[in-house]
Amino acid sequence: MCFPGLAEHERMKAEHFLEHQRRFPAGEFVALARTAPDGSPLAEERVVGLGSGFLIDFDLSRPDHAFIDIIAGGTYANHDPAGAWYYGADISVHPEYRGHGIGGALYRARQAVVRRLGKKGIVAGGALPGYHAYRAELSVDEYVAKIAAGELYDPTLAFQIANGFEVLGVIRDYMTDEFTGNAASLIVWRNPDPVPDGYRVRPARLEDAAAVAGVIGRRQRADLGAVEVDEGGVRDDWAGIDFDADTVVVEQGGVVRACADLVVRPGQVSTYAYVDPEVVDAGTRRELGAFLAAWGEARAAEELRAAENLRAAENLRAADNLRAVDGPTAADELPRGDDGVVVRHYAIDTNPEAVRLLEDRGYVFQRSVLWMERELGAAVSGAPAGPTAGERRGLPAGVSLRTYRGERDEPAAHLAFEEGSLDMNGRAPNSREQWLAYVGTKDPSLVFIVETSDAAGPGSAPGGGPTGGPGSGPARAAGEIVGILIASVSGSQRSGGTAALGHVDSLRVVRSWRRKGIGAALLAHAFAELTARGAATVGLSVDAASPTGAPNLYLDAGMHVTRRYLVMERIVDASG
Repeated sequence: MCFPGLAEHERMKAEHFLEHQRRFPAGEFVALARTAPDGSPLAEERVVGLGSGFLIDFDLSRPDHAFIDIIAGGTYANHDPAGAWYYGADISVHPEYRGHGIGGALYRARQAVVRRLGKKGIVAGGALPGYHAYRAELSVDEYVAKIAAGELYDPTLAFQIANGFEVLGVIRDYMTDEFTGNAASLIVWRNPDPVPDGYRVRPARLEDAAAVAGVIGRRQRADLGAVEVDEGGVRDDWAGIDFDADTVVVEQGGVVRACADLVVRPGQVSTYAYVDPEVVDAGTRRELGAFLAAWGEARAAEELRAAENLRAAENLRAADNLRAVDGPTAADELPRGDDGVVVRHYAIDTNPEAVRLLEDRGYVFQRSVLWMERELGAAVSGAPAGPTAGERRGLPAGVSLRTYRGERDEPAAHLAFEEGSLDMNGRAPNSREQWLAYVGTKDPSLVFIVETSDAAGPGSAPGGGPTGGPGSGPARAAGEIVGILIASVSGSQRSGGTAALGHVDSLRVVRSWRRKGIGAALLAHAFAELTARGAATVGLSVDAASPTGAPNLYLDAGMHVTRRYLVMERIVDASG
């Protein structure tokens, strides 16, 4: 239907497509329609577009090849996971559904796979359906040259050029075509950010945690003069993560040399990327860093495309690994159209190499995140014991402090955490699943809850109802969570040797209970608990421009700024 001129032996059958799925499912895409071309609903979804291909090492200096040979008789048996190029074997759109952006979406989906795998690009042979009108006056080479120069129009080749491909020439004896003498165009799309030669890309696995911690630790040593991560911390960070979609490692000779993972929220993708400083050559480090940035951007573009490109007026939608399924998906929550997705990096200001790379990619500085610390020990007042411990730490009347009780505190703890996050700059909300994966990695005895102990509001008199007036909020029922602090302990390798480092991972107080001493009380309690567990120092990160004035709370608690991270952001649209 799409290529009626192909010989019977060049046409792929159902068994071939099943074989493609077995060999390289990430390289296969389909578009489905829910309506007929006239807009009437279909009884069941209909396949109206297909894009498929495989990985291969292709020598551009020796381009001539036969279509049937390179696709191994339609089986794609030449697929090589280590291949440097994606060979675009087929893009087909049902004739009745052309002109709706399906072909372009399929090309962009292919390009996103290439970017995420760090391959050199896409190579393909292209049919020349417009040549028959010019065969009496132009050779195939002349025709292709004029299309490439924009002097003539071919519906296939011009479309490929519009989608970023360049024409390298003509392939002889490529496929059955009586008009071209079996010739086709040779086209290439070059990935602007491939990994360097000799490096291999794959998703991380849980067993990579030690190697990834090693890369991050060496990067921290170079940037901070200390190592503040270990294998357990990496495993905790990966709790609930989609390894295939949201992690990547780059290996050289089986050794992890770069890595990244993502936190994907509605409208926002945060990328945490690291290149091993033991990669000595600065140019190679930059190439690796550029690939990691492009990988995160491609992931954001994938999510946005799933929401906008293949859900058009015709009710076309992506399927399989184009990430659209019946019902709401992560893509449904992302903004459409011109809004794009915010891609964010946190670059420490002592690594100008990383900052320059991000600036060169169009990232813009938004604000600073401060890392603050203080020494622990005898200076921390009050021990976490005795009935008046909370009062000594300044808890207001009508609330009490306890530890987290897991499922018994859900969904109240999640809701309170999100309510306490409402004024944070640029923060997208966590789903309940993300929250449970996060808190599930924590020691419950270091997750501290402040809850109302009687029917009280922030304007309540002790033991009474709300007092009303400016600044007062709604009354809270007894047992309602109004504050949460999550702490942890890890090892830290600093100049004085290895020591336990305490972390305040998160601190939240719901809006109506702020400036009542709850945050300070939670901090004091956490400091005492961390000291009891052997931590000599405690640290936390905070937005320097926090609308809640959080840095002042931490300064009052005896903390000081030890380093600064630059929040760098850019907007990514569906093209990546």
